Amino acid sequence: MLSINFSLMSLIKENNKYFQKSIKIAKMLYNEHLYEDCINQIEKSAQFAWLCFSGYYRSNILENLLNTIGSESMYKEGLVIKKNTSDSFKILHVCSTLYETGGHTKLLFNWIENDQENDHSLVSTRLNEEELLGLSRFYSKKRRETNLHSVSSFSKIDSAKKLNALLGKGYNLIVLHTHPDECLINLVFSNEQLEVPVYTVNHADHVFWLGASVTDILLQIRESNIEIDKVRRQIKNQAFLPIPIQLEKLDVDSKAKDSTQNLNLLSTGSYYKYLPDKEYNFLNEMILLVNNNPHVIVNIVGIEANSDYAKKYTHEQIVYHGLLNQYQLDQLENEIDIYVEGFPMPSFMSLLKPALKRIPFQLHYNPLFVYRLFNDDISAQIIYPKNRDQWRKNIDKLINDISYRNLVRQKQFDSVNKSYHLSNWKLKLDDLYNVSKSIIHTIKEINQEVYKDSI
Repeated sequence: MLSINFSLMSLIKENNKYFQKSIKIAKMLYNEHLYEDCINQIEKSAQFAWLCFSGYYRSNILENLLNTIGSESMYKEGLVIKKNTSDSFKILHVCSTLYETGGHTKLLFNWIENDQENDHSLVSTRLNEEELLGLSRFYSKKRRETNLHSVSSFSKIDSAKKLNALLGKGYNLIVLHTHPDECLINLVFSNEQLEVPVYTVNHADHVFWLGASVTDILLQIRESNIEIDKVRRQIKNQAFLPIPIQLEKLDVDSKAKDSTQNLNLLSTGSYYKYLPDKEYNFLNEMILLVNNNPHVIVNIVGIEANSDYAKKYTHEQIVYHGLLNQYQLDQLENEIDIYVEGFPMPSFMSLLKPALKRIPFQLHYNPLFVYRLFNDDISAQIIYPKNRDQWRKNIDKLINDISYRNLVRQKQFDSVNKSYHLSNWKLKLDDLYNVSKSIIHTIKEINQEVYKDSI
């Protein structure tokens, strides 16, 4: 373990060296007044820090550069951007890009879908309006019309100006769902004449991201992150806003199958989250599992049947469904007996809906902190196995012990229901809306850099 930690520390130091050189280049470009080039360099630097941990969860240097460029090239003195004064509560959601799979996109559209009482608009910095409309239709069940906008442009400054102009339509609240390397949010929301508060959804809570200095309240989808991010991101004002999930009621008795009936397991996640490393190989575990349990069918959503990974682990009891739309996934979940959290990278959103359908779940084993949605709670049967052997024993018991499976189902449901049921989410959201009414947007200039030599 000591050698592993030492190796990780060495890797972080090497990453940090490259990151610091990248920052120097950005400074040089700024000093030469090459703002567009500087912004592109900052985006590259942020992308590197996001994908290759360099010891930082935020960079005050990069954010200050962007904030300064914004003030020098974008804002008209005296032009105050005020809050909406009409009776309707108007929210502008800002995203970089969206996908047909993954919790990031589901979280955004779940917010809009489950808050029908208020007026929502969505703007993308990287997708055009046609692409944005297609994704909106892919996720929307109620087909509610949402105001969709694109500010995508070859020029970052041009995109920022378009986004800044959009704010003039009048909003009560701005919510950021942006990528970690998104520069536009600092360029636009560092405007000291902007009064509309900015909330940031921390969907990338385990990595570096830009935007901390323009965030009024950080919304944590995992409550355990609040105290940590007061230090590593230097953000004091935070709130816990769990992922909103609509409860689906199922007949509990219909799930009580004996060992002679086929048992359906499900795991859902993006393809890359399942790719094996030295410690974890999910599909290999599924092969071992079905070989030992001829009555078990494993359903995997997110991996295409013709992918190299799936071809390597072909088995008649493993079904690769690829990408499914929300209706198709919902129908499949209704036939499932056990949900299995994928590894090495789990998908939080994909676990919660089955859990609220009273489907018992088996958690990832020995995950890093960043891959834990829950704290261990033995009384609620929410436990992260310490190692692979314990994981195998746990899932075997879930499969073959009906009384144990029913016990786990009810206890897990009761626990998850308290935090993630839609009605509880709406209460938290109402509180955040009320708080936003008394907040005027401010910029938080912090010069101290917080370096961490471990993830």
